[in-house]
Amino acid sequence: MKSDFGFGGDDHHLIHGRQTTAPEFGAQILPTDPNGGHSDYWNANSPTLPAMGRIIAGK
Repeated sequence: MKSDFGFGGDDHHLIHGRQTTAPEFGAQILPTDPNGGHSDYWNANSPTLPAMGRIIAGK
């Protein structure tokens, strides 16, 4: 086991898997409300909701 648990260097492996915000992962980073909770993504005024809609629509 690595002593740094993947938090250092270019490894991007964390205790629970890959760092999903690393460019190599290929994820789309979504805008979020810094004051919102996890389920607030689905609120009508959330900046995340239209971003998810664009991804679902393939845009």
